[in-house]
Amino acid sequence: MREAEVRLRKAVNELLRVVRMNAYMKKAQSELNELLDGSTMSLEIFEGKPGSEKLTDAKKYFDELLQKVKASYGSEAISATYNRFKSALDDADYRKTLGVEKELQTAEKSDLFKKVFDIVVPAAEKWDYENDFFSYFIETAKEILMPTGEMNTEQETVCPYCDGLPKRIPKSEFFGPRSADTDGYVWGCECGAYALMNDDGTIAGKLGDTMLHQKRNLVKGALCELCSLAGMTCYESYRWFSLITGCKLNSIADVEYLDVDKCNLALKLYICVKQRIKEMNYAYPKDRNELFMFFADGGRLMVCNAFGFQYGNLLIPSEIGPEGIRIYGKEGKQSISFADGLQYEFKDDQIFVVHPSGKKEKYRMMPAEIRDGLFSLKEEDFMAVKAV
Repeated sequence: MREAEVRLRKAVNELLRVVRMNAYMKKAQSELNELLDGSTMSLEIFEGKPGSEKLTDAKKYFDELLQKVKASYGSEAISATYNRFKSALDDADYRKTLGVEKELQTAEKSDLFKKVFDIVVPAAEKWDYENDFFSYFIETAKEILMPTGEMNTEQETVCPYCDGLPKRIPKSEFFGPRSADTDGYVWGCECGAYALMNDDGTIAGKLGDTMLHQKRNLVKGALCELCSLAGMTCYESYRWFSLITGCKLNSIADVEYLDVDKCNLALKLYICVKQRIKEMNYAYPKDRNELFMFFADGGRLMVCNAFGFQYGNLLIPSEIGPEGIRIYGKEGKQSISFADGLQYEFKDDQIFVVHPSGKKEKYRMMPAEIRDGLFSLKEEDFMAVKAV
């Protein structure tokens, strides 16, 4: 049972909401102050003109409200998340999923939480709800506990292929006018090696020849495919590729910093585990009762066809009730019914839910064992791949 994870997931997602609410209120406070400072209102307040006290009271009320939110909801959300985090670390089985074998002391738990909190809260203020914040929280904790190497993002001023001097070149000039991608620029060398560039003119990667860029694109494809293959979030996929390459990947764009050896290792290992997943015989639910046990054990659903969701959406239960599950998304908490009165069809890794209206929904079941197996690769797995 993964009750520790479910409770922690709920607390972390509620923390996200509070942080976002606080960020919106601070933005509104800033806008109000700018409005008062940039208009005749500030002068009316200063001169004490009749009616100006309403503006003063409004500003004071807003400032006090923001402080109350921080003192009540904010403190409560942080405290709840910290307590759930400590409880999860006390669970030996869940602790292993974080890569921690020994029991942590209270001071170690507190220090770990503070480090994670300081990283994730700034990101939470501008969080895209399409992404799973809990995964970001947990993978950040894993990176702190088992750090991978930082990427060398230093700009290359000398080409590693020919010792030439790269420069900023329009894509249309570098790739030719018939290229499918002619917008923007590359950091290119006359030998043909190049690195991508962001819209703001910064260099986004290391110089590479055509073959290396092809391999990087394959790694990017593998990063995305792993999500649908194993029922993983993008942050879990980044973490897995970080572990096998030894280079910290914070986003798919970071693949542009991998060299040919790292790309080869990543692709070979991915092909290996992909085949292993396909050959494994997982015990999928056969009825509704087993489905709820599947959820309790960390199982997830991938949408094939369901009302209100796009194909490929990953549904991760944050709460499990007698009639269904709840997930966190753009609309906040969302309930998904798996009521006793519905009809269910189970076929291998697929589940069909038939509603009274006749509408049929289809999901793929993604067991936790797939994810657990990916993060339990042994040294011999790496050695076998390197020997190929």
